[in-house]
Amino acid sequence: MANKGPIFIGGLGRSGTTLLALMLDSHHDIKCGPELHFRDPLNLHAYILDAMNYIGNEDCPRNFRPGIKFIGRVGRLGIMPGDLMHILLHHPDKRIQSFTERCALIDRLCEVAMDKAAKIRWGLKIMNDIASDFKEYAEYWPAARFIHVIKDPRDNVNGLLKVNWGSDSLEEIADQWVYTIVTSRDTARKNKIRLYEINFNRLVLDTELTIRKLLRWLREDFDPNVLRHHEMPHSFLNHPAGHPSAEQLKEPIDLSYVGKYRQGLSAAQIETVEKMTMPYIQELGFIDGIG
Repeated sequence: MANKGPIFIGGLGRSGTTLLALMLDSHHDIKCGPELHFRDPLNLHAYILDAMNYIGNEDCPRNFRPGIKFIGRVGRLGIMPGDLMHILLHHPDKRIQSFTERCALIDRLCEVAMDKAAKIRWGLKIMNDIASDFKEYAEYWPAARFIHVIKDPRDNVNGLLKVNWGSDSLEEIADQWVYTIVTSRDTARKNKIRLYEINFNRLVLDTELTIRKLLRWLREDFDPNVLRHHEMPHSFLNHPAGHPSAEQLKEPIDLSYVGKYRQGLSAAQIETVEKMTMPYIQELGFIDGIG
């Protein structure tokens, strides 16, 4: 990787992390995958091998459903179940429990995916871990670079209230939005971790300038293909495994991604979110939803 570390993309759900991952995945040198959520269960090695017995089985026991989801997410990375089984069977650790052991497996999976795509650098989404746990990632991958995608809190709340996972409390989501910014900044500052905040509104409204700045920070040349993510091949789009954004991301970036909260939230809800997040709305330039 020519001394370039992996790339990790974090942020709240529905904040635009998948769009950015696909844009980076369009770069000629970068293979950027989805979130893998690899911290559970207790023994990732034996559990995933056992879960493979239930692929396509509608009667899959509840305790193996997270394993089926993991297998699907690895498929989004471009590694099919047969390849995953081969990797696990030949992996040096037959017990994958500690965070370090788990990272070693992720390293191997991403190396295989990178080789399949003929790329020389890999990235993954880590979602909320950008706030809670990314110090551990930086300790294992000291050359890594971390990107925090920040969406207008009103749009982020609006998006999260529409999904059937996570909190259905507007206040909890807004509080988590602030917490993620404060905690990630504090962790990066205290531990001298390379952290780049990317404003989702600017990514949508001024795409080329925003992505050029990001690529420069990643020490990558500009590749115009990142502006044509919808025209480029992606293992994620070939094997979406039910991802809610898959169909939308087959299309060009749409300016309507910004400001949807005006139709989705009531005036009272907007006021509540603004009261909880206004200092950051002002700092990040989300006044009037522009950014």
